[in-house]
Amino acid sequence: MFCQSCQECCETEAISFKYINSSVPQSQIKLSDCKNCGACVAICPQSSIELTPKNSVGEQPTHTNRRVI
Repeated sequence: MFCQSCQECCETEAISFKYINSSVPQSQIKLSDCKNCGACVAICPQSSIELTPKNSVGEQPTHTNRRVI
Protein backbone atom coordinates (compact mmCIF):
# COMPACT_ATOMS: atom_id res chain seq x y z
CA MET A 1 0.00 0.00 0.00
CA PHE A 2 1.31 3.43 -0.90
CA CYS A 3 -0.73 6.27 0.58
CA GLN A 4 1.75 9.08 1.44
CA SER A 5 -0.23 10.03 4.56
CA CYS A 6 2.98 10.29 6.54
CA GLN A 7 4.51 12.70 4.03
CA GLU A 8 1.38 14.84 3.99
CA CYS A 9 1.19 15.13 7.79
CA CYS A 10 4.89 15.90 8.36
CA GLU A 11 5.11 19.58 9.31
CA THR A 12 8.89 19.72 8.78
CA GLU A 13 8.74 17.93 5.39
CA ALA A 14 11.24 15.34 6.64
CA ILE A 15 9.57 12.51 4.68
CA SER A 16 9.68 12.12 0.92
CA PHE A 17 9.27 9.25 -1.54
CA LYS A 18 11.48 8.29 -4.49
CA TYR A 19 11.29 5.57 -7.11
CA ILE A 20 14.47 3.50 -6.79
CA ASN A 21 14.61 0.49 -9.13
CA SER A 22 10.96 -0.45 -8.55
CA SER A 23 7.43 0.63 -9.27
CA VAL A 24 6.81 1.16 -5.56
CA PRO A 25 8.39 4.33 -4.15
CA GLN A 26 10.81 4.05 -1.24
CA SER A 27 10.49 6.39 1.71
CA GLN A 28 13.32 8.79 2.41
CA ILE A 29 13.53 10.36 5.88
CA LYS A 30 15.76 13.34 6.50
CA LEU A 31 16.68 12.70 10.13
CA SER A 32 18.06 16.20 10.63
CA ASP A 33 14.56 17.61 9.94
CA CYS A 34 12.61 14.99 11.93
CA LYS A 35 11.36 16.28 15.29
CA ASN A 36 10.24 12.83 16.58
CA CYS A 37 6.72 14.22 17.04
CA GLY A 38 5.07 10.89 16.12
CA ALA A 39 2.47 12.33 13.72
CA CYS A 40 3.60 9.95 10.97
CA VAL A 41 3.34 6.94 13.30
CA ALA A 42 -0.19 7.87 14.37
CA ILE A 43 -1.50 8.35 10.83
CA CYS A 44 0.05 5.30 9.12
CA PRO A 45 -2.76 2.82 8.29
CA GLN A 46 -0.28 -0.07 7.93
CA SER A 47 1.65 0.61 11.18
CA SER A 48 4.81 0.69 9.05
CA ILE A 49 6.56 3.46 10.96
CA GLU A 50 8.33 3.15 14.29
CA LEU A 51 10.17 5.89 16.16
CA THR A 52 13.50 5.09 17.72
CA PRO A 53 14.88 7.40 20.41
CA LYS A 54 17.86 9.28 19.03
CA ASN A 55 20.27 7.97 21.71
CA SER A 56 19.25 4.30 21.40
CA VAL A 57 21.66 3.39 18.58
CA GLY A 58 24.96 3.67 20.39
CA GLU A 59 25.26 7.43 20.39
CA GLN A 60 26.76 9.04 23.45
CA PRO A 61 24.22 10.45 25.91
CA THR A 62 24.08 14.22 26.08
CA HIS A 63 24.75 14.34 29.84
CA THR A 64 26.86 12.05 31.98
CA ASN A 65 27.66 11.95 35.68
CA ARG A 66 31.26 10.79 35.45
CA ARG A 67 33.71 11.44 38.25
CA VAL A 68 37.44 10.98 38.05
CA ILE A 69 38.97 9.92 41.37
